[in-house]
Amino acid sequence: MNSSQESFVSTFPMEGPIPDIVSPYKLQLAPVFSDMKGTGGIVFRITPDPINFAHKGVKYQRTQILLHHDANFPGAAGCIGIVSWEHFALICNHLILLYPKYQEIELGVLLIQ
Repeated sequence: MNSSQESFVSTFPMEGPIPDIVSPYKLQLAPVFSDMKGTGGIVFRITPDPINFAHKGVKYQRTQILLHHDANFPGAAGCIGIVSWEHFALICNHLILLYPKYQEIELGVLLIQ
């Protein structure tokens, strides 16, 4: 956990902000190894990085938003954490088939209230 995540986790324990819906978020398809606690090792980066946002009138900056296996660490601190290792492995297999032909895919955010 780096310092930006520590401050984020202490500010928003067990939850992350909902991204700005109009921003063009992209999932990078090249898998990356991470030794960050709770990621399970293989991660996929989400860009842009860093992400700037405001919460209750206070401006924050968040780095290292990832798609990863939620490996026994409570909460994903704003990342997309897949609890089931089997489901994460299926997602990895599909994403790796797209790479290197495609470097990234666009992500959409759907709010259900």
